[in-house]
Amino acid sequence: MDKTELDLSRILVTLDGMSKNMSSDMREMKNHLTVLDKKVSELNIHYFNQVKEDARINNRLDTMEGAVNDFGAFINKAKGALALVLFFQTALLAGASWLVTSVISHEKEITLIEHQISVERVLK
Repeated sequence: MDKTELDLSRILVTLDGMSKNMSSDMREMKNHLTVLDKKVSELNIHYFNQVKEDARINNRLDTMEGAVNDFGAFINKAKGALALVLFFQTALLAGASWLVTSVISHEKEITLIEHQISVERVLK
């Protein structure tokens, strides 16, 4: 073998070793990328589950806010009804007080008139 063939065979052996090392490195990188791909897929699934959960929670919050608003409206209506009842109660009490006062006033007048009539009878 001459020197050229010997150099070529060394280069071939070196290239073959490099090729085996590169193949090994490539397999290792491929395995690493496969693991990363699985992790990314798991994270995507987790993310989409979180998005669904967030949507469900937001829906529940919207429902609760609607219920609170409805309850607030009911309370406001109840306050209005109570104010109306209190107004009628006050008006009824005022009317009853006026009626009692009028009756008492008329009784006094009747008593005075009866007294005057009895005085006039005595004087006649």
